[in-house]
Amino acid sequence: MLIVKGLRFARGRVRFQAEKGFLERFINLCTAEGLPLWDGRRRGGVYTACTTPAAYRRMHRCARKARVRLRIVEKSGLPFWRVRYRGRVGLAVGAAGFLVVVMILNQFIWEIRISGADQVPEARILQELEALGVREGARRGSLDAEKIQEQMLLRMEELSWIGVNLRGSTAQVVVGERVMPPEAIDLGGPANVVADRAGQIRRMVVYDGQRVVQDGETVLPGQVVVSGLMEMTSGGTLLTRARAEVYASCQETLEVRVPLREKTLEAAGVQRGWSIGVLGKEIHLWPPSPPQQPYKLEKAGRRVNLLGFAAPLTIYRSNYILQQEGVLERTMEEAMAQAQQDLEILEEQLVSQLGKGEILSRQLEGREEEGEYVLTATYLVVRDIARQEPIYTEEEEKKT
Repeated sequence: MLIVKGLRFARGRVRFQAEKGFLERFINLCTAEGLPLWDGRRRGGVYTACTTPAAYRRMHRCARKARVRLRIVEKSGLPFWRVRYRGRVGLAVGAAGFLVVVMILNQFIWEIRISGADQVPEARILQELEALGVREGARRGSLDAEKIQEQMLLRMEELSWIGVNLRGSTAQVVVGERVMPPEAIDLGGPANVVADRAGQIRRMVVYDGQRVVQDGETVLPGQVVVSGLMEMTSGGTLLTRARAEVYASCQETLEVRVPLREKTLEAAGVQRGWSIGVLGKEIHLWPPSPPQQPYKLEKAGRRVNLLGFAAPLTIYRSNYILQQEGVLERTMEEAMAQAQQDLEILEEQLVSQLGKGEILSRQLEGREEEGEYVLTATYLVVRDIARQEPIYTEEEEKKT
């Protein structure tokens, strides 16, 4: 792409308009004469296209035959640039040097774009790519895209496929994520299902094993509720890995503390700054260094492109939101309202932890303690208290 742009710049470009006459005949005559046309568009009775300066001079004969009127809209490229800046040697040398620098920079990777990653963090993909040599500043010719793709699939089992396209100074990485199979059921040695905490049995769903407690019974932590030792109808016993869901009513406690007086950081103005990033290093332009007082930083960066290609230069605009210490004093009513809001957040987390369980009741108690308002919530909940505990045979106990 860079070579094509360079050749077009060297030959020059003329954008022209053709109107009136027979436009179709004009286009056919140009094609028959071998005159290059590109970016052609027709709107109503006007045809706009691009060609080279030499072709435009030859085009007038075709225009006369088709009774078409030609008009130049825009001229660009080396031939016109050379005429405009004739005698300015320094400018020509600078432009040539600029093109050389762009062509050299185009041999290295300065930007890595990742698409298709929804579940897998982009930071993890970048880390693995860097381990394989794909990083900012890497020479493009030293990278083998096919080999990188193979190694990435071996290093990251979360990916089902990956495409690495090295184009100019940009590495475009497109990934497809693997649909991971569900976790396999632990089919280890024999085990009992015991109570993970104290509670009163409400309901049970036994998948494997022999139930040893009934609904309404109270169990203690570590007590066996489903045995992995099953009695056979033939009179023998069978060791199995018991599996069950055991829902019991038990007590949960949440506590929220809200200080009546606390130190805070308040906004004290905004200081704007500019900096540039070069080869992974940031150089502060203004201010020369970040503010000394506490601040919150908001930063936005824009990578510089040279002739459409990413360059190793990023311009950052920063907003330093200056902060100063303050004191927030709450009344008891405000502290109670804040505590209630904080408790609602914790309660939502508790509900998500309960899963198929539920909250049966809630009892609140508020008090002032050492300059804080303390809100304590005691819940009666139904939750799964099942926990597997291995059954060791005599030989296994001797080994341990």
